Amino acid sequence: MVKDGSTRSPRPFAAILLPSIGNIIFVSLLFVLAFHSGQGLLADGDTGYHIRTGEIILRTWQVPTQDPYSFHYPPLKWTAHEWLSGIIMAVVFSMFGLTGVVLLFAFVLALTHWLLYRSLRSRSNDIFLCTIITVLATAASSTHWLARPHAFSLLFTVICCHCLDRFQNRNANSVSYLPLLMLLWVNLHGGFMFGLILLTIY
Repeated sequence: MVKDGSTRSPRPFAAILLPSIGNIIFVSLLFVLAFHSGQGLLADGDTGYHIRTGEIILRTWQVPTQDPYSFHYPPLKWTAHEWLSGIIMAVVFSMFGLTGVVLLFAFVLALTHWLLYRSLRSRSNDIFLCTIITVLATAASSTHWLARPHAFSLLFTVICCHCLDRFQNRNANSVSYLPLLMLLWVNLHGGFMFGLILLTIY
């Protein structure tokens, strides 16, 4: 309750101790992804491919321009457009093994849905509706819960939508984050095209 137009009454002690719905979503997803679905995140063979590519880049200090995995002459031209993801995965793998890679992507996916919920709550006071939409989005995206670079695109799509939505609602500063966002996104995963589509839509 606001008093004299300036002072807010302190939050109840119980409300401070109890976790918010957003925090419950984050912790629940992180727990499920890391401990229950951990092996599921490694169900795609591309995980090892990206780790190996990152190791090659770190060893040679250059992004490959030819396919190092095909015995073909002349060598096949190759654009490693997800090179930054490969480096991140290789570094995590060298320090913590596949467990670290699983935890990395479990965190990214849990953070994605937490940010989605927070973004929805910033536009609506209907906690139930925001929770339902987040749960539906979680169910829809669960088929893509893999330790692969596309997880970064899920995260960056939510961030991009939030920034553009705030810009559309007269918060001009939010759009200033988009150049850095796109700079990272374009080197993490080819899904950056969704960012350009969202810019066009907005």
